[in-house]
Amino acid sequence: MSRRVYVDPNRRDATPREFSQNADSGLQYKIDFSGFETKRSTTVSGVTWSSEGSALITFTSESAPSSGVVTAYLTGTRRGRGLVKATASFADGSPDVVQWLKIHIEEPDRE
Repeated sequence: MSRRVYVDPNRRDATPREFSQNADSGLQYKIDFSGFETKRSTTVSGVTWSSEGSALITFTSESAPSSGVVTAYLTGTRRGRGLVKATASFADGSPDVVQWLKIHIEEPDRE
């Protein structure tokens, strides 16, 4: 299972997209920056992932950008909330674009 987020190049805010998943289960997240590539006539050259919050979210199997899409498996190791930041950089040096993901980690056997 994977989750895909399209980042609208015309947006004016950085409102996080919200998702939930079970603890200790990695889910693939794909973030699509292709709209920015088209609008800016450049390519995504890389992405930096970071997180904060009580859910202790880790990233594995991060992929290089392909057609503006970046991919990583996110795993939360305990129940809580995590805020994930994906920062895309562009080949022409134009300003970075940030996409926030708010991840709610649940432990079904404890609910």
